[in-house]
Amino acid sequence: MFRVRVERLADGSNLSNVIMRRASVTGVEVTRLDLRGSDLRRTRIDGCTFRDALMQGARFTKARITRTAFIRCDLTGADLSGVVFANVEFFDCQLDDVVLDQASYEGALVLPGHPLPRRAG
Repeated sequence: MFRVRVERLADGSNLSNVIMRRASVTGVEVTRLDLRGSDLRRTRIDGCTFRDALMQGARFTKARITRTAFIRCDLTGADLSGVVFANVEFFDCQLDDVVLDQASYEGALVLPGHPLPRRAG
């Protein structure tokens, strides 16, 4: 198996339903990225800024997300189970029905001050 390292993405990139397990995404600043339904399990995301991204139903299971900002992103139904967040900000994001089972999000800030939702079950 090989690992993918992503350091640049074009604004408006369509990566819906892509499989990028165990990828490393570093220093990316992108607007209107489409990751709907993508498989990003065990991915490391560090020092990134995502603006107006579509991430509905994306699977980030057991990812490590650090020093990253999500601005006006739609993460409806995203699976964030087991994700470790450190110095992560969500600003004006859609977080309906996200799955946060066993996630560590003490280092996550949701602005304008709403806590990350918990999904029952």
